Amino acid sequence: MLSFSAASSLFMALAGAAGAPAIGVSDDGGYDQLLLNPASYQVIGQLARSTENGPKSAGLPRGFAKLPRAQQQQILRKMKTAPPPLRKGTVVFSVAYQQVSEVSGPGVR
Repeated sequence: MLSFSAASSLFMALAGAAGAPAIGVSDDGGYDQLLLNPASYQVIGQLARSTENGPKSAGLPRGFAKLPRAQQQQILRKMKTAPPPLRKGTVVFSVAYQQVSEVSGPGVR
């Protein structure tokens, strides 16, 4: 039996990491989801999305102009090579759960 609190969210028509249809259940607005098989409600995976608000510039640190020239250049180099933050909602983690078991013959479940 599934029960939800006021903070829970239900997401239909998703696909898990293996591409199987899934229902996503979340208690944080959909950023972290437990993926359920829509027929059996068995857990089939997990999904996590970025909570960043998109690309943004951190800007220069306070007191930048007062720093020695070499330190200023070092900070500027780091800012140029830093990877941009992920856009809000970008999938950052997705895993599919699979169960492997021995069967008595080909095609037997």
